[in-house]
Amino acid sequence: MQKNVLIAFALGALLMGAGVVVGTQLEGDAPATPSAPPELLKADAPEAETKTEAPKLLGQPLDEQILMRLARLEERIEVLVEQQKKLSKDVEPAAWVAQMIKSRMPAMDSARLKANETAAHATLRNCISAQAQMQATGRVDADNDGTGEYAGFRELSGAVPGRMSRALIPPVLSSAFKTLTRHGEVGRTGYLFKVYLPGSRGEGIGEPPAGFTNASGIDSNLAETTWCMYAWPGDPSQGSRVYFINQAGDVLSTEDARYVGSGNGPEADAAFVDDGRITGKTAIGRKGNDGNVWKQRG
Repeated sequence: MQKNVLIAFALGALLMGAGVVVGTQLEGDAPATPSAPPELLKADAPEAETKTEAPKLLGQPLDEQILMRLARLEERIEVLVEQQKKLSKDVEPAAWVAQMIKSRMPAMDSARLKANETAAHATLRNCISAQAQMQATGRVDADNDGTGEYAGFRELSGAVPGRMSRALIPPVLSSAFKTLTRHGEVGRTGYLFKVYLPGSRGEGIGEPPAGFTNASGIDSNLAETTWCMYAWPGDPSQGSRVYFINQAGDVLSTEDARYVGSGNGPEADAAFVDDGRITGKTAIGRKGNDGNVWKQRG
């Protein structure tokens, strides 16, 4: 249909250029010369010019010329139509945009993962500072021996009193750490974070969703010197590294596809050498209890 419209448009342009308009005289019809009073014709024109010749009408030569030009136009239209089809196929805007986005997805995904991992690293550093401040001030002192203990997210953020007489004011962590998942984790920038404090045998006790209390089984003396935390991706698109920190201030990392999503973080002793305890040596540059090599990241 597009082709027919173009041909009709071209034919109209040709006919108008040739002077063919509505009312033009055709062969076989009576001459359409304008009438004028005989007196005026006789007065204005010489005797020899009173006999007028009929205008040249459209004949066979002009018809052939139009047909030849139309044939050339049709050929040109065919070429243009084919070019338009090819252009629509090769450079469809929506398809082009989709292809462009798809081609850049790996770089975009890599940048997002890098940003999430950088943010997770910064959060870990912030938690190291908050824990050191909490222990130094002695706000948590469950055994009343004058030595402060490390705490959980809910205590550090002032959400609950926990093992203190009242909630911490001002808190040393932001309100983003007040709410935990049902597995006792905090979600931030695509990562999940979980705190562990030591029990009587040095085993790691994860923070419950409501926060640590005096009934959580925490060993007060060991909690004065020991704590640890893990961070892992909420889903595979959010990151690939898994992080570990403790009171020593070292940030360790590894990669393990098992550690993805809520409730699927490392066990408390994953980055330690001694099985079942968080009070021993960390697996810096060597395999931990989970079988992964944990590398120091500063």
